[in-house]
Amino acid sequence: MDKQNKKTIVGDRWNYQPQEQEGDYWFDGNAYMTNNIQEQIPSHELQAIILFLKRLVEQKKGLDYLQVFKLENGTKIFVIDNLSRSQKEIYAPEHHYFTILFSYEY
Repeated sequence: MDKQNKKTIVGDRWNYQPQEQEGDYWFDGNAYMTNNIQEQIPSHELQAIILFLKRLVEQKKGLDYLQVFKLENGTKIFVIDNLSRSQKEIYAPEHHYFTILFSYEY
């Protein structure tokens, strides 16, 4: 993670977009991603994004359910957590996941 011009760069090219709201989401369930993400984004970049979120969650003690990463060309990735920490107590483990997708797939 590099700081360049007050931007947080993840995976060498993804600019992390600061969240708009606080939240109680931990991005610690299973990771799912769309076929487009799997085909177009190198695995080391996806791993860097996931690791970045896990570190950020620990620092902030929870995040908004929607996290956004953006390329210089405008391409955006959404990472969306399905359950907040309090919801995990109610729902079965199979509902505990987060999804990585391009913004146009939302």
